[in-house]
Order: sequence, then structure tokens, then C-alpha cells
Amino acid sequence: MIGDIRYSKALSDNLKKYVELGGTLIINAAQDKEFFADPAFSGVKASAEWCQDGEMKIRKLDEVKGEIIAKSDSGIPLIVRNAYGKETSSS
Repeated sequence: MIGDIRYSKALSDNLKKYVELGGTLIINAAQDKEFFADPAFSGVKASAEWCQDGEMKIRKLDEVKGEIIAKSDSGIPLIVRNAYGKETSSS
């Protein structure tokens, strides 16, 4: 999902169901905090705060449950992969 998307409840529910059934969803921290309020889904619990790390503005994370794939030079998680739904049960 790219761009400035406004997630309705129906769209959020449909995307979660898609992932639950085995689909892959890639979202970023600027798109919608709703997904980050559900650590079981996103793999993170995001803070409302942002920090500057070199040239990047990065959302702070209160908790990381998923696998950290990439970090900034100062160690802040940039990419987190998380299994949810169908993929979780087959692991």
C-alpha cells in the first residue's frame, strides 16, 4: 500500500483478513497508526513520537514482537517482518 491512504474500518478489516489468509501487506509507519496499535498484526507497538536519525524521521517503537530486518545506523528498527494468521499457524 503506497501513498496517502485513509483507512476506513472496512478497509482495515479487509486488509487484516487478507493477511490472515496468507496474503502479504507492506505498510510504513507514516501511513496509519491503527495497524501499529495491534502488535499481534504489525509485529510492533508504535509510539506517537518520532525522532530524527540522520536524514530520516523515524517513528519510535515501544515494543517489537516481529523480526527486525533492518536498523538505522544508530540501531533504530526500520523494517520489521511479522507472521500473522495462516502463516503463523503453519510455522
